[in-house]
Amino acid sequence: MMNLFELYLKITGYDISSASRKLKHIQSLPSDKFIEWQNNQKWIIAKYHYDNNPLYKRKIGNVFPDKWEDLPIMKKSDY
Repeated sequence: MMNLFELYLKITGYDISSASRKLKHIQSLPSDKFIEWQNNQKWIIAKYHYDNNPLYKRKIGNVFPDKWEDLPIMKKSDY
């Protein structure tokens, strides 16, 4: 039986079966490959925000950092 959230996703055109396959693949990764995947995803997310959020881009500056530790943490006062 489909829950309300799954029904909503299906109605809006979200491919639940594809997402389910991706989730199963991620869950099947060995620990070291999962960590590698996770690190890659966090860089993709950080870069996306740098490219699409002017406030974050101003906080970082003109050069996107190479080290995770060099990325600034947004604080309430930044907003």
